[in-house]
Amino acid sequence: MHMRPHTWNKPRPLVSMAGKTSLGANCKIANSKMEENIVEADCRIQDAVLSRSLVGIKAKVQGRGNGQVSQLNGGDTSDILLS
Repeated sequence: MHMRPHTWNKPRPLVSMAGKTSLGANCKIANSKMEENIVEADCRIQDAVLSRSLVGIKAKVQGRGNGQVSQLNGGDTSDILLS
């Protein structure tokens, strides 16, 4: 009996971008929606909905995961938890 190896696609995180959104190098964004933002290099954004925001170099943003839109200005190396 010939069996094929198990193959499946790992679920991909949802990322939606609209408007004039600018992303720096090496950003990691997952399960987030972005509109009209400037995101500097090496940022991490998870479970956030951001509009007209500035996220500085190496900043981390952890969103609510409930779809509520946030507007923020986070400086370099900020660690932001939206609650």
